[in-house]
Amino acid sequence: MSWTVPDNRLVVADEKAAIVAEGHGDYPCFNFNAAELQSLYVDLLGLIRKQDSVRFFQDPVRQVAACHDVIDVSMSLAKVDRRLMLRFVYSYFLSVEPAYFSSLLHHFVDSTREFFDFVERNSLNPWPVSQYADELGISVRKLNTLFYEKCGVSAKRWVLEQRLQKARELLLSTSMKVTDVAQRCGFNSHAHFTESFTRRYNDCPRKLRQRSNPILGRTQEIAVAHA
Repeated sequence: MSWTVPDNRLVVADEKAAIVAEGHGDYPCFNFNAAELQSLYVDLLGLIRKQDSVRFFQDPVRQVAACHDVIDVSMSLAKVDRRLMLRFVYSYFLSVEPAYFSSLLHHFVDSTREFFDFVERNSLNPWPVSQYADELGISVRKLNTLFYEKCGVSAKRWVLEQRLQKARELLLSTSMKVTDVAQRCGFNSHAHFTESFTRRYNDCPRKLRQRSNPILGRTQEIAVAHA
């Protein structure tokens, strides 16, 4: 099925929609993942209506009339930062149809919250990706599909990023040994931790700590020397 869209329209559709626009010209499209929508939700919280108890039904395609100025500003923002464009366009949507677009954003943000809450709670467990899939009762392929759809990356890459961020936090704020930090953050191998950390932050864990906190770094060296 396809939808014909007149000129001077902003369109919201899922990735399966086929849109045929009348007239001639270029019709740019932008895709946004769940992480970007989560950020948008926080940014526009003051404009979003509270979630309605009535069940929400998402339209495959939703058209919103817009004047030339709104479209021109949207395209100008897109050239600078597409997230700014998203914020501007969605603010406009909320001013035109607050009930529908508030519910739509709630739908995007809430639909997989339980799923991601589980993975986030267990992201520091030393589990392979297959165990997350087993715990959730889905296949590894389905797990990765969900992550690509919502976060734009694989489950393995997302979990690794959470572990590395936590490891960096612990290195800079505690006197834990580097090996203990690695184990605390779900790394079974110290070598794998060091390699992954260095690739991510362009610095090895021990040197990062020494430069950021020389006193803590010396304390750590002494602890390692006498371990």
